Amino acid sequence: MKTFITILILALNSICTNAQQQNDKTDIGELLEQAKTNFKSITGVKKSEKDGLILYACTHPSIFGEFGDIFKDTKTGTTNYSMFVNYNSATENFKKALDEYLEAKFPEPNYYIFRDIDDNFEEVTVMSDIKDPKKPKKTYLIYTVDVDPTNNQKTFELVIYGLSAL
Repeated sequence: MKTFITILILALNSICTNAQQQNDKTDIGELLEQAKTNFKSITGVKKSEKDGLILYACTHPSIFGEFGDIFKDTKTGTTNYSMFVNYNSATENFKKALDEYLEAKFPEPNYYIFRDIDDNFEEVTVMSDIKDPKKPKKTYLIYTVDVDPTNNQKTFELVIYGLSAL
């Protein structure tokens, strides 16, 4: 009986983890779709404005609740989505689902995924094909995992570039 309960718990845990990763992929897919319109339908109330940079709340719901901000730079005309959170198990699951999504939706040679990984820092950048000089270059997203050396606090930041960032 004890073995059966253990197997049942492991199976349920696996099902919940897979469902969560599927939701994470949907979240990132929706955000990338929103990037095509400079995040117009998920741009919430203005939070601040300084030196031509306007910060808006993001209304896109996700596993983190309402998260992230929309940045509009009036000097360059660009719009970006940004999320910055302390790293935890939910973030780890989101990052894994994000990596799987990127591999599936941004295949080479049309896209280039650059990975820079050091001991306390990881950066992943997704760009259009950088080998063809005739094609315009576009960065789709960047995410970083960083460890503060003073307190060993890990953070995760995701930036998705809007259509205007081309």
